[in-house]
Amino acid sequence: DHTFTVGGLATVIVTATDKDGGTSDPASIQINVVQPVDVDLKPGNSQNRVNAESQGLVPVALYTTSAFNAASVDTSSIRLAGVAADQVALEDVDGDGDLDLILHFAVQELLAALAPELEPDSEVSVDAELTGETIDNVLLTGTDTLNFFSPSKGKKH
Repeated sequence: DHTFTVGGLATVIVTATDKDGGTSDPASIQINVVQPVDVDLKPGNSQNRVNAESQGLVPVALYTTSAFNAASVDTSSIRLAGVAADQVALEDVDGDGDLDLILHFAVQELLAALAPELEPDSEVSVDAELTGETIDNVLLTGTDTLNFFSPSKGKKH
């Protein structure tokens, strides 16, 4: 078992040892390690509720951490459930002094991509995977949950 601490190309070298202590010649393979990233749909809102009838945008934060710099992302490669972002900016979303990446995705495009069936006055939770890569071609991925809801028909709020 091995856990990689950073994403990108890595060469893995292995040997095998038999029951008598004999060891094989080393074998190597190059792999592309995917960088996990901290994704937050609707930053500052732990419920992640989205009105399924909205024509608006869903904000998504990709946080800079000690292991990942959000400014290194190739923003044209980013997809949330296969949907490209409509708006992209660097700003300090979490107030820690680091620049994070804030993206905005069209609600109706996400709804079509994730395809939850909604009855009036109902809600469905779906995991949405964010994928992309850095400008150095390091693959990245992160997941968060969206809670689509359909408002009640005929009720005034």
